[in-house]
Amino acid sequence: MRIFHSENPYRQICGPSGTPAGILTEMKLYQGPLISSVSTPTAPSAPTAPSAPTNVTGVAGNTQVTVSWATPTSDGGSPITDYIITSNPSAGNSPVTVSGVITGIVTGLTNGTAYTFTVAAVNSVGTGTSSAPSASVTPATTPTVSSTSYVQTIYGNPSSVVFIGLIGNNGGSTITSMGAVYSYFPNNNPTLLDTVGIFTPTTQSGSFTLTGPPGGSIYNGNTYARTYATNSVGTVYGNSLNLNITICLAKGTLITLANGLNKAIENISYSDTIVVWDFDLGAFSEAQPLWIKKAETANQYNLLKFNDGTSLKTINQHRIFNKEKGMFTYPMTDATPVGSTTFNDSGIEVTLISKEVVVEEVEYYNVITKKHINLFANGILTSCRYNNIYPIADMKFVKENRPIVSKSEYPARIGEYYEGLRLAEQTISVEETIIYVDRLESLKV
Repeated sequence: MRIFHSENPYRQICGPSGTPAGILTEMKLYQGPLISSVSTPTAPSAPTAPSAPTNVTGVAGNTQVTVSWATPTSDGGSPITDYIITSNPSAGNSPVTVSGVITGIVTGLTNGTAYTFTVAAVNSVGTGTSSAPSASVTPATTPTVSSTSYVQTIYGNPSSVVFIGLIGNNGGSTITSMGAVYSYFPNNNPTLLDTVGIFTPTTQSGSFTLTGPPGGSIYNGNTYARTYATNSVGTVYGNSLNLNITICLAKGTLITLANGLNKAIENISYSDTIVVWDFDLGAFSEAQPLWIKKAETANQYNLLKFNDGTSLKTINQHRIFNKEKGMFTYPMTDATPVGSTTFNDSGIEVTLISKEVVVEEVEYYNVITKKHINLFANGILTSCRYNNIYPIADMKFVKENRPIVSKSEYPARIGEYYEGLRLAEQTISVEETIIYVDRLESLKV
């Protein structure tokens, strides 16, 4: 302590060591400004793990969910470096760790299974408390569908049009609407904006059948159909099928060639010369193919048997020559009863002794020959309606006077079909023939 002189406060009378420096007669205390007290500094708190993220949500996708959240209210005193997303039940790539973002994707999930998700934040201390679970989220995609068959069992009869579709699965979300959509040529990919045939009740998997299109008007062979199905994700379409009224022959059917050999129909080429019947002359002749059909598959065929031991597999209503009717007729109709007489490649009349439908998958083809239109399949004379140009008696056309249809009435794309199908002499309308030829072209090898 230092003591100063009463008259001169700057004069020291007692040194720091307490040794007297004079006589002390009066002492005054120095009055200066007050000095506030100094607090002792508090040591900083140690950081902790972050608090839990909030508002965890999920958006479903195809076998995945996108999870989002809000940042924790506290980072625990240390910057958040990562977030860990965990699914319940555990699946796919869960848990997922992300950095610098507040969203992440959990993949490898099962469509149709409900999941909840929690998120935890991570800093230098460690992993914080997990969030409250999100609401349940179910990943899904559009259904898996396909179109199986689109055929007509009786030509020209709308009620005989049959469409078969297949629902592979519902994509993990309940199918709410399903059926078939139909359109006219040239629109070969119908949608819900076109004609719709709804199948009820909905099924989540398996095949379904629709008989006769809506309105009963689509049966001319120039229409397309495909399966559709709708769930919460959206609408999906199957493969498109053209209405199958093509008259065809099963794979393995033997076609009689001009060289005396037989050749399987699936191997016929445009260079082959085929035995035909010339109804102008009433004699055997030969011709090359005008049109060869590409392969398709059906789920059934007609088995025709004849009294010479011959059998023939036809698809839909492939016509055979019918002596009693004097024309080519559909074998599976009353126009061709058992007992009908036809003609074979040996020039002999044979009799149809049985006919039946066999439900079995079969690959099928067809061939139309130039000008004569017909051929011998497994020895039996077969053709299509364009061979019914005139009535037939004693294996010859009974011709009549009729107007000739000029080639100018057809568009240029008809080309060789004008001569090949003898369109100048046909009574089938130009409009119907144009549709028919366009269909032939769409199926041509």
